Amino acid sequence: MSDSALKDLNLAQSAELEKTKDSSAKSCITKPVLNGNKCNNTEENAPPVLPDAVTNGCEAGNADVEYIDSESLTDLEDAGATLSTLVARLDSKDWVMTCEALNNVRQLAIFHKDRLQELL
Repeated sequence: MSDSALKDLNLAQSAELEKTKDSSAKSCITKPVLNGNKCNNTEENAPPVLPDAVTNGCEAGNADVEYIDSESLTDLEDAGATLSTLVARLDSKDWVMTCEALNNVRQLAIFHKDRLQELL
C-alpha cells in the first residue's frame, strides 16, 4: 500500500512541476530582456532581443556598485555641498546615484555626525 501511495505522490508532484514549467516559460516572453539574456522558449511574434537597449528605447547601463566597509570609508572633501544635495540624490530614480548618496550618509554618520543630525 505504501508503494502505491508513493507512486501517487510522485505523479502529483511531476504534474505540478510540468504545470509550473509551462507557466514560467510563458512569463519569460513578456519580460524585457537586458544584456543579451535570452529565454529558452521564444515565440515567432516575440520582439527581437536587443543587447544594449530595453524595449522602451532607454539604453541599459552596466554600472556596478560595490559595498564599502565602514573601516574603508574616507572623510568627505566638502560635507556642506554633500549635505545640500543629499536629499535629492537619495530620492533619485537612478539607483547608482542613490547608492552613492547612501554611502555619503554613512560617511556623514562616521565623520560629521552632528551635521547629519541637523538634517534629520
